Amino acid sequence: MLWQINGGFEGDRYPQSGFYSCKRIPDEDRGLVIISSQAIAEGNIELTKGGFGPYEWGDLRRSIVADIPNQELSSLKDKVFKIGEVVVVGMDPCTPCLRLGQLSGRPIVEQQAFVKVFLSRGGLRVKVLNGGIISVGSKIEVPEQPSI
Repeated sequence: MLWQINGGFEGDRYPQSGFYSCKRIPDEDRGLVIISSQAIAEGNIELTKGGFGPYEWGDLRRSIVADIPNQELSSLKDKVFKIGEVVVVGMDPCTPCLRLGQLSGRPIVEQQAFVKVFLSRGGLRVKVLNGGIISVGSKIEVPEQPSI
């Protein structure tokens, strides 16, 4: 998919005009949200143990599901890295909110369980520094970081 600066993914149904656009976090600081596939699997196991249904990848409304351990993804906060041709900087953890549960139509108790379980598994918001191609299978590449 082609990532366009200030436009999101080519064909995005509402670039820069989603539910949270222009709210407490600047749009450019959350150009993409990356979530770990392992974090999704772990969260779903925990939800299932609690008697709740799992969430599909698309239900989580994250831009990219990456094959990377959650702890490794979290460590990319404040670091510059690449996904395919796109250079990004890790900004902040993306904590889940009740909005995802509301969209799913699940009971409030299940929505609350989701927020609790995915609190440390919600992904990483990133600021996009350039446009380019991100393909299925694109690797996350972390260049050597300069010492401070």
